[in-house]
Amino acid sequence: MVIIGILIALVAIVGIVSSRLITTFFHELGHAISALFFTKDKVVMYVGSYGDPKNRFQINLNRLQINISFNIWNLNIGMCAHKADTTFFQALIILLSGPLMSLIIGVSLFIMLTKTHFTDGEKFIIAIFMVSSFWDFIINIIPRSYPAKLYDGTLIFNDGKQFTRLLKKSILPNEYFEALSFCREGKYEDSKKLISELISKEKKNRFYQELLLDIYEAEKDYRGLIEAFDTYMIYYKPSKKYILKWADAKIAMHQYDEVINKLTNLIYHGKGNYDIHFKRGKALIELGEYKDALIDFNSLTLGAEEDPLALANRAYCEFRLGFIKEACEDIMDAIETIKEPNGEIYFFAGIIFETIDKKIALDYFRKAEELKYNHHGLAFNISQLER
Repeated sequence: MVIIGILIALVAIVGIVSSRLITTFFHELGHAISALFFTKDKVVMYVGSYGDPKNRFQINLNRLQINISFNIWNLNIGMCAHKADTTFFQALIILLSGPLMSLIIGVSLFIMLTKTHFTDGEKFIIAIFMVSSFWDFIINIIPRSYPAKLYDGTLIFNDGKQFTRLLKKSILPNEYFEALSFCREGKYEDSKKLISELISKEKKNRFYQELLLDIYEAEKDYRGLIEAFDTYMIYYKPSKKYILKWADAKIAMHQYDEVINKLTNLIYHGKGNYDIHFKRGKALIELGEYKDALIDFNSLTLGAEEDPLALANRAYCEFRLGFIKEACEDIMDAIETIKEPNGEIYFFAGIIFETIDKKIALDYFRKAEELKYNHHGLAFNISQLER
């Protein structure tokens, strides 16, 4: 009897683990199918992690990429990533498709149990999957105030909380959506005029403030973005997304010390993520603090899959510190692993090879120029090597 009890317990554990993996998979697939229908870019699914690029089994199906991590403690978590350029109703459908898929599976399994004859063992297995599906629906549809932390450090709320946020957005005046549409069409002045009028009537509205920040970023008005960010901070605690926009603007205005101080404070309080370390590293490079910058870029290149852009920045720091061999190895690794051409990587390659092989350096600088990489020293470097 003891052995039978142990076997039943083991079967139950295996069933629960398997059910969480499968029901989470179908929940995220529900999001992914809708996202594929409404968007034109790549859609990425994660099951068993919140975006961890390591130790996963990957399936590529045209625009859909599925990543499954067989971590027994994380089989109930997952995420679906896609570009957010959708209408309100499209975003709503994508958001609700995950919980709806879980509910449909749960109801279908319940009907199977009541309408079809199965053995006790089969009923046991079906019941586990049914309960898992209903549980998946409940924990995702009930709004939770506490966000989950993604692999890169970004915080994200569950489907229910995102749903309530979308509903709040839906009752905004038509002028807001007109301003949003103008912004997407590149009509920034029209967009800014409308949203500024809304802010003058209701300053304490997060959606208005954030759209204004997006407009300033899109038109590369860094001074305007910094001023709008200062106002935004009076009323709200900014998300990392907008802190990074502010950091980009400060870097563009050559105000590196402020960037380093703010991002270091976030990292010190355990709120850092990939992008925050990256931006701090860039600010440190601009100040010539290559040793400190190297620490940031080292921390970003320790994963199983190294980011080519982080590798290139690490190579540049190594070069400036006199580690020429290491710099050459890193920049070549960055070039070889790059998935899409990147002007910054070629620019750094040109700088590193300038003292080794001027012809190779010139080729890299020209590639950066072809990609319209914006750096004040690029044209000068090309003209010097062409002489």
